[in-house]
Amino acid sequence: MRRFHAADHAFVVCHEPTRSTMRGVSTPIPSIQEIIDLNVQFGRLTNPDIHCVGLAINTMMLSENHAKNLIEELSEEHKLPATDPVRFGTDPIIDHICAEFKLV
Repeated sequence: MRRFHAADHAFVVCHEPTRSTMRGVSTPIPSIQEIIDLNVQFGRLTNPDIHCVGLAINTMMLSENHAKNLIEELSEEHKLPATDPVRFGTDPIIDHICAEFKLV
């Protein structure tokens, strides 16, 4: 009998920089690095190669200049493509995924 299971190979972290707590509770939002580390830790239970492939940043509450600067800073800090998918599109993350998984 064959057994099949699904296991994530990659994930994108979503972040809203203007929020300090989760909605409806007073629990502080962990840092982006903590979120990456926790997802990798738990993801490795089913896939030892899981890793983060990008950052989706909700910059709705920021000016366009501030948003672009923050996205660039976060991308450099985490060595990952970053964008606000609504405001600036998903190309940086999609291009990275396609290149990494040889989808082009």
